[in-house]
Parts: sequence; C-alpha cells; structure tokens
Amino acid sequence: MSTNINTIIDILKEQYLPALKNQITTATHPFMEMIKKAPLTTGGVIMASAPYGINGGFGFGSEGDATPVSGGRKYKRFEITPVDMYVDIRISDKTIKLANQPGALISALDDEVKGSYEAAKWNVSRALFGDGSGILCKVTQSCSSNYGKMAVRVDDVKRIVEGLTVDLYTYRGGNASSPELITGNKGLRVISVDRSLAVIVVEGTNCGASQAASAMDYGFITVQNSYNKELTGLGAIFNEEVPFLYGYSKASDLFIRPIEVDADGSLTDMVIYDAVKKAADYRNSKIDLLMMGDGAFRAYQNYMRENNVVVCERAQFVGGASGYKVMVGSHVVTIVNESLVPFDQCWGVDTSTFTFVHLDFDFCDYGASGIFQLVPGTSYYRALLSSYGNLICSNPGGCILLTNCAE
Repeated sequence: MSTNINTIIDILKEQYLPALKNQITTATHPFMEMIKKAPLTTGGVIMASAPYGINGGFGFGSEGDATPVSGGRKYKRFEITPVDMYVDIRISDKTIKLANQPGALISALDDEVKGSYEAAKWNVSRALFGDGSGILCKVTQSCSSNYGKMAVRVDDVKRIVEGLTVDLYTYRGGNASSPELITGNKGLRVISVDRSLAVIVVEGTNCGASQAASAMDYGFITVQNSYNKELTGLGAIFNEEVPFLYGYSKASDLFIRPIEVDADGSLTDMVIYDAVKKAADYRNSKIDLLMMGDGAFRAYQNYMRENNVVVCERAQFVGGASGYKVMVGSHVVTIVNESLVPFDQCWGVDTSTFTFVHLDFDFCDYGASGIFQLVPGTSYYRALLSSYGNLICSNPGGCILLTNCAE
C-alpha cells in the first residue's frame, strides 16, 4: 500500500500539478491571462507604488524672476494582504489498495483530481470579479425545508454552481445589522440551482433566517469559510458600495475611483471612445480590455450588426473564451462577454496596471505522512493544495465604468 501511495504522490506532482499551476494563471479568464503575474515574496503585505498627477516643478517666468519651486510627482502606496487559497483532493483507501498499476491509478485519480482543479479554476475566476467579501448572493426570502433539504431564494445565481460547499449567513430580527453563521448553516452542499426562479437547494433543515432591516435582505451566501477572506477583485474597484480600496477612502480620495460614463441605453462606439479617451487624458490609462455584462454585450452586438462595425480580428484565449478586437481611437481594444460583470455594465481596464502576486499551488506536506493524511473517522486520504496571493492595481482610477448599457 505504501508503494501505491508513493506512486500516487509521483503522479500528482509530475503529471497534474504543472497543469494546475498553468491553468490557474492563464486559463481562468481572459483578464487573468492578460495581466502580469509576480511571485509572492512576503507573508505581510503586497504593495504597489501608484503615481498620480504630474510633477509640479514647472513654471514660466522672466529674466531676473525666481525660478519655479520644486514639486515632485505625487505617489500613493497601495497595500493589500495575501489571501489563502486551498484545493482539497480526497482518495479512498479502496482506490489505493485495488489500483496496483500506474495506469490504473491514473484512471482512478483522473476524475477526482480534475474535478478539484476545475473547482479551483472556477472559484479563482469568480473571485477575480468579487470585492473581497466573498458574498455570492443575497437571500431574499425566509428559507423553507423538506426532507433534509432547504430551498433558498436569492437575488442572483451567477456565482452559484451545483456541488459548491457554502455557508449561509443570516440576520436575527428586524433591526439586525450583523450577520451570524449558526452551526447548522456551515458547510452546506449545493444540490441544485433553478436559474429561472433564482432558487437554490442545499443540504440542511433550518437556516433560521428572519427579516433584517432591508425587506429583501434575509442573509447571504459565501463559499465555505471564505467570508471577507477572498481576493480583492475587480468588484472592489467598480462596486460603489465598497467604501475603501487599498487603505484609501473612495469618498475623499477621488483619484482611486474609476471614470464613470452613463451610456443611457445606447452603447455605441462613440460612448466607448469618449470613456477610453477620458481615461487616457485624465488618468494616464490605456484601456485595452472591455468586459461587458450579458445585457451590455447583447446591446453592443446588435449595434455592431446594425452599423457594420468592422472587427479587427478575433481574440481567442487559452481557457476557451473568445472575443474580438476593435479600433477605439488610435489603438485596439479587446471586447469580451463576462457574465460576472453586472448585466447592464461594462468594465474597462488597462491590464498593464494589474498584477496577480502569488505563490504557485503546491501540496502541503504533513511531515512523516507526506502529502496524504487519513481523515479521522473515514477511509479517505486527504491531500491539500495551497496557494497564497492577491490581485493589486497601480492605477484603479484609470479604469472605466460604463453603466446603463443594456437596451
């Protein structure tokens, strides 16, 4: 059996681990593929030096007058902390004992490992568009339960998928302001998702949700153990409900707020051009990627058809996503459909200002037992992959937010 364990370890490290490292940093999403990646070198904070404005030491004058006083360029220091990311792989004792050849072990491992990798890719990609809170959706009604299952009506199911293990936070009483996570709502498995009715079914019998201050806010759902622990994603920049970014207040430090343009229900080339030009003129930003929500993308597709807009070339990405490149002013911008962007919005970014700082996924070593550990009370062995890092932008105010883009 120890021989089989050692063979599994070799297979995981040599055949599966390199693929996961590559997929997480390229195949998760076009945005991740286009931005810079850098190794994490400290467990403390991730920093970016963010210049804004211009040097103030220039001035006109005449002979004999005083020369201009110095005015060095202004800089802000952005800081975020790395977050922890984990992938859990489980292999049964039966699998280890019955699979005696490397080929048989690979067949037994393949589905389990690939499923774990897919979960890691999906969650990292989703978190790239989050705001760090980890909230997947809000609960909009009190839950109903039947035969060990709970039906939960939510405001949005885009970030929910079958098989996900979630925590369900609830409020107690009409004036409750702080969410709570009762024991029975921890680690619930999503059984099914009704996307037309925005209802999910999870394992459990009593979510204990009673109406909070908001008539449509009974609680919210996060990935297990992830509340306020996720990546500081694009949502932290574009979501107006997030008051602080990298230690600065959006209310007082306006230079960190993205440029906002109201498309007024008509997303045209000129609307995009004006927004991109403002970012270039006022924030020294070269927008090269536009990510459109479903309604915005459909509206722009119709506009392109009706006005015979010429596409420079198709854009194909490693993860399978596709888009197209169009001329905006004097340079080319890539446009993709992104369902995790709000339905009627378009998010524009200069990808050169973003960096994903991280350690590659690798196995946690349990010392004498290697990378596998028998889960107490079960016949399953557990191998845990871990990574640490976060996303940071040196010029968040150079992003553009187009609203009211849907027809």
